[in-house]
Amino acid sequence: MDFTDPTILVALLEDEETKIQINDAFTKAAEALGIGADRRDEVIDLIATLADELCHVEALREQLERVVSMRKKVDQMAKLYSSDRTIGDIADPISQLMRIAVKKLSLPIDQVDGQTGEVLAVLKNIAPQVQFVRNMRDDLYCRLRVWDKMFERWERMAVSKMPSNEDLVRDTYRFLAPRFMRL
Repeated sequence: MDFTDPTILVALLEDEETKIQINDAFTKAAEALGIGADRRDEVIDLIATLADELCHVEALREQLERVVSMRKKVDQMAKLYSSDRTIGDIADPISQLMRIAVKKLSLPIDQVDGQTGEVLAVLKNIAPQVQFVRNMRDDLYCRLRVWDKMFERWERMAVSKMPSNEDLVRDTYRFLAPRFMRL
């Protein structure tokens, strides 16, 4: 079943058997949390709170994909300029710096994924878990925000040999080096 297709999701949610299973799951979750089956609406509220926080993390995951896309274009430029020492020699270090960037920028998302994988455990401890997610999210948001102009430039750029692309490669190195170069 394609869970990305909205029409399928709507049909699934309107199915009476699905509604019964969902309600039963919330009741069981309320019992597992020790708040009683009659307070299952509180579980729904807790899940909504968690889902709201995780939506922000998902948006940041999409931003991180922009870094990955940018790195792919850098690799294409490295191949295109492999015989040109001025750009070819700088493209490889940029690609290495971008690998480091992806790894470092992925870390908060990986931590959130690890911390929120067991839903009942998260719901039992919702306030500190939400605070943890917010801290990770806010930190990553700030670190990704500085990439906005680079994203725009690389997304507009068509991989080809031209002076503006060469300037972009040099600017990208100047952007990455102070942030991700290992000393």
